[in-house]
Amino acid sequence: MEIAKHVLDLAALCGVPSYYLEEKALELNELIDARLDTDLPFLFAHDIQGPQTDPRDSTFRMWPNVQSALLSAPVGSTFQHALATGWDRTITALYARRKLGMPQIPKVCELGSTFEINGSAMEVKRVDSRSMFPDMMLSIFEGAAEQNRQISLQGNITDRVSCLYAEAYGRERGNLERSFALEGRTRSTEELYQSLRDGGIGLYFEMKEGYIIFDPTPENAEKLSRHLRLFHPLHPLRFEYRGDKLGFFADLRDDPNFTLEDQKAFVESLNLAGVKLDHNPDFCTDIIYDGDGKDVSKEESLKYLGSEIFGANSDRFNLIMIGDKKGDIVEGKNSIFIPQTGSPVHKHCCDKGMDYVDFKSDVDANLGVAACLYGRGVVSDWPPAPTIKPYIPKAGY
Repeated sequence: MEIAKHVLDLAALCGVPSYYLEEKALELNELIDARLDTDLPFLFAHDIQGPQTDPRDSTFRMWPNVQSALLSAPVGSTFQHALATGWDRTITALYARRKLGMPQIPKVCELGSTFEINGSAMEVKRVDSRSMFPDMMLSIFEGAAEQNRQISLQGNITDRVSCLYAEAYGRERGNLERSFALEGRTRSTEELYQSLRDGGIGLYFEMKEGYIIFDPTPENAEKLSRHLRLFHPLHPLRFEYRGDKLGFFADLRDDPNFTLEDQKAFVESLNLAGVKLDHNPDFCTDIIYDGDGKDVSKEESLKYLGSEIFGANSDRFNLIMIGDKKGDIVEGKNSIFIPQTGSPVHKHCCDKGMDYVDFKSDVDANLGVAACLYGRGVVSDWPPAPTIKPYIPKAGY
């Protein structure tokens, strides 16, 4: 296949060899012939950590030239980009604006439990149980106190998906120190206590001997966790038992001997009911509630998102997704999955005999997709012909 000159020129600027791009674009083109309907519009979804950034910490250190490659194919009525991530809406929006320079890009967040378009967010499969979240958070706080652990909560807005960090503030672990959420926003224990009072829930908490203490009830655990998610996401707190009460204080010092395997073991030791755990290499674990028999996925929410973008049914557009974990896989009608080369999901796709084309990063994948879509006339550098209403003079003119 012939690749548009400007795509090859951009590949050269991005350091992608032409022979590699040509080989991969040819593989992708064959898969498009087999699995997609090119008369329909295309939605290209991108996981953030792995394909676009280093997955080993929370600072979103981008691979070189991600922004340039994202612009290799113009968005419009036949082609759109979207982010699909486990991060919460606030962090994802900051990343889209500060790192990508694309604040309006549509987003699927919290592993598919929310999606956002044009600034409006929608929740998918809300948890009906009123006791699930309070009970789970009490178990987390009690487990942290029993093991004297420093923990941080991601700022999720849904009860179905939570994300828990442990001993992850320092650079040797999750590097939360340099995350968007904590830039200039770390607080002392006294300031956190004042925040609880200002938030109208100070009545349930007491400042005593350098600790914020509270009765270990599900109701108090819910109040605290929702406050932290909203006002102090990712803030590190160390929990301890203070007599028969739970206590915590702001602590920016990690346990230097705490390993990634220790983090996994800590979360698993909490024995949380009705959840599945998805461990990540930046010292955090996604906690997904499926005890009601419902589950969320990026693929399902991307189908909803695409329906909103293109004004079509969920099977009336093509979906391409690049990711590095099993939760990123899309395999329904009119879909192609691109595993990141060498990632755990790449091996999974190979072992399962799935149809796929792997790319080293989001940079290569964007160039490959652009090469195929330009070659098929799906996208073009020429703007669409304008539609303009004729002016009809009013009576009397």
